Amino acid sequence: MKALWMVLASLGLAACASTTGSGSAEGNRSLVGSWRLTEVASQTVPMTGGSAKLLQFEAQTNKVSGNVGCNRLFGVYQSEGSNLSFNGIATTRMACDPVSMQMETSVIQNMEKVQSWSINGSELQLKDDKQQTILKFKRL
Repeated sequence: MKALWMVLASLGLAACASTTGSGSAEGNRSLVGSWRLTEVASQTVPMTGGSAKLLQFEAQTNKVSGNVGCNRLFGVYQSEGSNLSFNGIATTRMACDPVSMQMETSVIQNMEKVQSWSINGSELQLKDDKQQTILKFKRL
């Protein structure tokens, strides 16, 4: 009888842990989900003006999409362990103000350099081949 209660208690604790969604330990370590761009090449991304700069990682299709200035971005990503790469990154071609276009170009150029990733709390850091953080995001 004691063994049965221990099993039931363990299952109850496991069920509680798995219902926390993105707050679970696995959810916090996953690329999957939506991220708001906060920094590009050590420069803070302003929160004002235009639309939010976001990336969304989809697990089942390995697609990445988002908005990196005024244009929509889309492509695919490959991740194995802490290694990460982007392929086929493309954007729509709307005309934008020069500041937004410069931000967009910088984000895409840095995405092409990404070799790895790490998460610290709610912050996603994308790193180059020298392990320098080149893009930072905050989980939404």
